[in-house]
Amino acid sequence: MRDRLLIGEVARLTGVPAKTIRHYHHVGVLPEPPRSESGYRLYSAAHLLRLRQIRRLQALGLSLAQIRQVPAPRESPADLRLLLELILEETDAQLAALEERRRRIRELLAEETPEREPSPTFAALSEILGEQLNAVSPELLEQERRIWAALDEFDWPQDLRSAWIELAKQFAAHPEEYQQLVSFGERMAGLVGEPEGSPRVREIRAEYEAYVAAHPLPPAVEQLGSRIETPEGRAMMEIVASVLAAQARGAGR
Repeated sequence: MRDRLLIGEVARLTGVPAKTIRHYHHVGVLPEPPRSESGYRLYSAAHLLRLRQIRRLQALGLSLAQIRQVPAPRESPADLRLLLELILEETDAQLAALEERRRRIRELLAEETPEREPSPTFAALSEILGEQLNAVSPELLEQERRIWAALDEFDWPQDLRSAWIELAKQFAAHPEEYQQLVSFGERMAGLVGEPEGSPRVREIRAEYEAYVAAHPLPPAVEQLGSRIETPEGRAMMEIVASVLAAQARGAGR
């Protein structure tokens, strides 16, 4: 009379499919049992306990490769306890990291605008322009801050960065030109949602082109026009457009 369990009986008792039990044998997490004369695997209570242990450790997040290193029940309780303590420490560290991530997300959600990372370029331009920024509307300043916060996340070629700094220095030396440009910026900001070919868009664009033609730019800035046609320059302009589009969508809500 047979005194050991067949694989189907083990599967029924443990809830582990026979196919999975065979896989555990294949990867070495469950020892192979002796076989009957007919070639059937014959399982003992030790196999049931090991299967229960495997399932519990999997529920804790251990891989089969890690479980293979864990002693079977009753072999070394001290080793198993040490392993569980290490898993607990790792879990505590993961929870702390998740808690910090949740705290940061809540901070960002609580702020009026999500992107609050400081922009070195915006800070440099603001320092150069100084009190002239007092004449700029908070909305336009916020738009510029968003744009530079997005751009500063990338390592652009130095000549692209230098061109903006040189332009700010020129405006600092010629405040009347800067005020004209701010006026254009304010009017352009009011065109959000306006069709590309509308009379207002064409009018302001023509005025802007006339302004640029009448005001010579520093050499570094003149070179910016050709640099915009490079892959880096185009990427920069596309990022600016994406920030403006996102702001337009937010304003339309």
